[in-house]
Amino acid sequence: MATYLPDFLVATVSKIYLIETKGEDKVDDDNVRQKQFAATEWVRKLNTLPAIERMGRE
Repeated sequence: MATYLPDFLVATVSKIYLIETKGEDKVDDDNVRQKQFAATEWVRKLNTLPAIERMGRE
């Protein structure tokens, strides 16, 4: 995937959650698996940013 954008981001006091909505019947779909990998990489990269750029959240 050239670009990845999560479905939703939810911020709490201490964390930012990435939310992807998919039907249970799509769990084994190739596109869903690619999005899962992209989401994991997105979160890993986001967590390497300085805390100030993440609003002080994980």
